[in-house]
Amino acid sequence: MPSKGSTEHSPDSPAALITASERVATAVRQHVEEILPGLQTGDIAGPACRDHGQIILADDLDEAYRIDDSFAYEHVRILTGNPCEALDKMHAYGALFLGEGTCVSYGDKVIGTNHVLPTRGAARCTGGLWVSMYLRTVTYQEVREPRLCGTGGSCAAGPPASSCSRAAPAPVTCARPSAPAPR
Repeated sequence: MPSKGSTEHSPDSPAALITASERVATAVRQHVEEILPGLQTGDIAGPACRDHGQIILADDLDEAYRIDDSFAYEHVRILTGNPCEALDKMHAYGALFLGEGTCVSYGDKVIGTNHVLPTRGAARCTGGLWVSMYLRTVTYQEVREPRLCGTGGSCAAGPPASSCSRAAPAPVTCARPSAPAPR
């Protein structure tokens, strides 16, 4: 709800304030209600705040990090006494903006690595766009010592009728060599 920059993207843009301070939650709610009517982009930010904005009061900072991580938002601004702590506590986000000096617009457009970030919770499984996404990754396999995979059985990883044994031209056993018997 309080992220003016995010709510100006679209009337269905989500925004949240997650805090462990009731005083901060109340102050932000009042501030948003005061500035929203005068915003030039109020026709977009208004519905976004009303329909998709929220202020969540967490029990403590650890819970706030867990809640924020569960949203997997595109932009996450951390305003705490130790903002770098979020690097260890959070894992699902498009970009973290750490501290008061790193506003989202400055981080996105001036110092950030890119402005193409995962939206709608996609940060749970991918990060922002970067040059390696344009590279095609390929893999290959080659067995130079076929004796390591004897013939006549099935893969040790599954039952005899597993897809592994059906896919091989002849039944194969790809088991790990057994450990020598203890003496």
